[in-house]
Amino acid sequence: MLAIQYSFQLPSDYDMGIVERRVKERGHLFDSVRGLGFKAFLSARRDETATGSGPVNLYAPIYFWEQPTALADFLSGDMFAGVANAFGRPAVQTWSVLRAEAKDSLPTAKFASKTVLAVRRDQALGALRQTESDVVAQTLREGAVFSAAILDIRDWQLTRFAMWAEELPELVGDATGYSVLHVAAPTGAAPFAR
Repeated sequence: MLAIQYSFQLPSDYDMGIVERRVKERGHLFDSVRGLGFKAFLSARRDETATGSGPVNLYAPIYFWEQPTALADFLSGDMFAGVANAFGRPAVQTWSVLRAEAKDSLPTAKFASKTVLAVRRDQALGALRQTESDVVAQTLREGAVFSAAILDIRDWQLTRFAMWAEELPELVGDATGYSVLHVAAPTGAAPFAR
């Protein structure tokens, strides 16, 4: 399983309603993408207090792919070309998914958080995977509707990503908060439930 995210930093005076309308018009198209676990359409508005956003507007969707070949089909197809034509071709961050779990209430997500942590060179990766599996389970117990531990094996960074239906917990350190505009889940409400 792979996760990807790309992000567009938009001008401070950009009308974020354009992004919201685009998601409303096109978000449902991802409900039938073969091999996609789900896509969360994420945004952050400049100085939005609910997400702890900074001084910029962002559109930053994240995808969890059950089939790597489906990711290749997406990147070479019309859907990604539409994004590139609208906003420019973005750099795409890619992660290996160590653990991901969702509740049936995944489609109700309203907020998301992302925290990036360095992986020490001497850290045993098996132990890291077990620890992060425990963190994923704990995050769900704390009220998240989705939680994942994803690993960048190029730069050896761990990302903890979670989505919440009610409110975003207080962000700690360099965590990033987002609003969830829509969740497209072709394989069902909770593709990662166990």
